[in-house]
Amino acid sequence: MDKKIKKIGFIFSNYLKLKKKLPEFLLQSVLLTLGVVMAVAIGNWDEDRKRNKEVSDILFNLQSEALNNITFIQIWRSYFDELRLGIDSVLNDQKPIDSVFNDGGVILSSLVHQKKPSILLQQTTWRTAQTTNLVQYFDYRIIFKLTDLYNYQEKIIDKEHDAINAVFLERNSFREDEVRITLQIVKRMTLELNAHHEYIVNANTNVFNEIGSHLDGKSPP
Repeated sequence: MDKKIKKIGFIFSNYLKLKKKLPEFLLQSVLLTLGVVMAVAIGNWDEDRKRNKEVSDILFNLQSEALNNITFIQIWRSYFDELRLGIDSVLNDQKPIDSVFNDGGVILSSLVHQKKPSILLQQTTWRTAQTTNLVQYFDYRIIFKLTDLYNYQEKIIDKEHDAINAVFLERNSFREDEVRITLQIVKRMTLELNAHHEYIVNANTNVFNEIGSHLDGKSPP
């Protein structure tokens, strides 16, 4: 009987001690929980901040890339404009057919100051955005315009290569009486490319403006 009384007294004593310290335990638990929540929130905020900075950097770089591509396209257009003038001068008998051949027997290279252009449209930043998966954080309108632009540009780059290869033909690749026909074909080809060039210029301009609207008020990196 005495053992039971002592046991009950021991339990009651511990209960009183626990009851006395319960508010302290609850406060510590609350503080610990708040600390964990705040740590997670700060971590997420820091990750979001870094990601937003990376996305902004990529978008600013895409704007710069769009401007560069517009400049490059203008160079291509100037090249083909000059080429057409040279072709017209031959077709209109203002220059002899022999004037389209250089000393090495290659057609058309003597008609332009610049020989085979080595300019390629840039798309490094776009590939970086896809590789790093940052593109998923872009506004959907920007994604749509960028996808349309760069898919089109890749096709046109191939067309440009084929066109330039067609422009510089060796004399022994066709008969003398085919020179005029060849010049007319090349002229039509450059006119067709000019329409593609116009589309790319407009598409790059739209990308530049769309990104600019999205980043309005933000400073470049």
